[in-house]
Amino acid sequence: MKTLSAVLAVLALLTWGAACQANITSAVLYPACCTDDFTGDTHDLTCLAPGEYQLCVDCTHYTCGNCGPGWMEGNIVTDTDTDPKLTLLHQIDNDTGVAWTDYQAEITMTTAFSLDNVTVGNPGWTSDVTQPVENLNGNWIGYIEYTGGTPVDPLGTLSFGFRMTFVGSATLNEYLTPSTEEVPEPSTLALMAFGLMGLLVARRRFAR
Repeated sequence: MKTLSAVLAVLALLTWGAACQANITSAVLYPACCTDDFTGDTHDLTCLAPGEYQLCVDCTHYTCGNCGPGWMEGNIVTDTDTDPKLTLLHQIDNDTGVAWTDYQAEITMTTAFSLDNVTVGNPGWTSDVTQPVENLNGNWIGYIEYTGGTPVDPLGTLSFGFRMTFVGSATLNEYLTPSTEEVPEPSTLALMAFGLMGLLVARRRFAR
């Protein structure tokens, strides 16, 4: 009898644990209507485990006179007010015309959340996380600074991801901001090469 009671207790505990994981019924991000330097979509909302999901974000960050932040917003809908986990995997194409040396993700949610499992797929890039804090408007804002090794050249792609653990349904905003360096034009590179050659010739003559 004790054994049966123990089994029932374990089953009840497992059932309670599963019920405490919220299911995400909808998660969509889209370029905000009042900006025009970011295009893209989200796809493949995948359930990885009870209460844990993954969403792919495939976007192009382009320039319209500046390399300002790309702004995406969306809604995450859950079936209970508990603690789902959502991983956002980003593929950001660089169409800004300049190379990216680092990239900042500012994540704002209307509910408390935390950040972990931060990844970046580009060679030499690293990440630094500032965990979310609540602001005066009652929103929660966190930051991830992706710092470059090999710059992401124009027409290149930056791949990164992070996981958010939060409570219940929420509105999500992402500001994605590159730091940039100018990529010399071919004609500029040619002039620099001729200049270096001239310096070498002058140096040899002076040495004689």
